[in-house]
Amino acid sequence: MRPLEDDIGFLLARTCRVMRSYLSQRLRTLGVTFEQFQVLISLSDGDNIPQNVLAERLCLDQSSM
Repeated sequence: MRPLEDDIGFLLARTCRVMRSYLSQRLRTLGVTFEQFQVLISLSDGDNIPQNVLAERLCLDQSSM
């Protein structure tokens, strides 16, 4: 059996967690959460998309938007 550290899925998940943590720390200095950043990036496209579509794109519950 292979060690967990050699599994590509494990490594990708770990990389994602580390990068999200780093980004969250940087955003915190700007007073923005990671979730708010995701919304701002989505809105920066200028699509004028409705809230329910934005929530769906970000895999968020509409009431969380």
